[in-house]
Amino acid sequence: MKNQVMTKHDSQYYRLCGFSVRSQIPLPELPVLEAGDVPSDVDLDIRFGPVPERLENADHVYPRFETSGSDLLLIKSAQIARYLLQAPGKVTIQSWEPFVERDVRSVLLASVMGGFFHMQGLFPLHASAVRFGDGVVAFSGASGAGKSTLAAFLSERGYQVITDDVCVIDLAEDAGRALVRPSFARLRLWGESMDALGKPLTEESRNTVRWNKYHLMLPSSRDVLPLKAVVLLEADASCDRPGLVPVKGGQAIAKMIQNVFRPEYARFLGRDQVSFRSSTSIAGNVPVHELRRKRDFEQMEDVVSLLENAFA
Repeated sequence: MKNQVMTKHDSQYYRLCGFSVRSQIPLPELPVLEAGDVPSDVDLDIRFGPVPERLENADHVYPRFETSGSDLLLIKSAQIARYLLQAPGKVTIQSWEPFVERDVRSVLLASVMGGFFHMQGLFPLHASAVRFGDGVVAFSGASGAGKSTLAAFLSERGYQVITDDVCVIDLAEDAGRALVRPSFARLRLWGESMDALGKPLTEESRNTVRWNKYHLMLPSSRDVLPLKAVVLLEADASCDRPGLVPVKGGQAIAKMIQNVFRPEYARFLGRDQVSFRSSTSIAGNVPVHELRRKRDFEQMEDVVSLLENAFA
């Protein structure tokens, strides 16, 4: 495959976690900034252009990424694109041929944004988040744990989804409280989850060409809300009924650290201490639970009812 530099794209303006974004690649997952709200200098500028295959003065080199100091991150996604993230907020994209917009956008809104949040000194938790009353519950776990699916079922029950997959937590704006910044107004769901929800599988809603995931677009939120609880998703095939089990002390801190989004970026960008302090603060001030349940759809109604009783 050959590299391809895209050049003829009009920029569009968006809002993401309180940041203003200018992008040459359309980002339908993000709320659009109205003309009167567009600042003269944006927080994050995303453009197509040449991206080096290697960083000249790389401190750390791995197959999928390289870093140089605390302000330069090169992300390499095979057969999709290379992305150069420069602090405080510039992303350059060089795609492979053929250019597949949804694949390029998928990596941009996951790995690249994870790096950006780390550079901003925020705490990105690998979680989907849902509003319960005046606060937010984050559902965290490894890839495939069912974060987005659970958020989708809660959305069907009338609860507002605040973010999917990457829950950006800010501990700096309000001393003593962890605040969740709203981000992606969509859920990325596997085909079987869409079927269970009764949602159609259309080519237009497909997240990427390479994977059998689909977008479920939802209304976006502008509210920054306190983190009410963190729920860690655990599969238990022997579980007859779903249950919430409190996690405290050092175990809660370890679980938070374990579920940092793209922890390798934090480590090699020199942000690992921010992640540790944030994990410790959240574990000490916010209830942390394990949700133990079977990984099937038969228990989903019981799971939703359990969460409503606990947090609504």
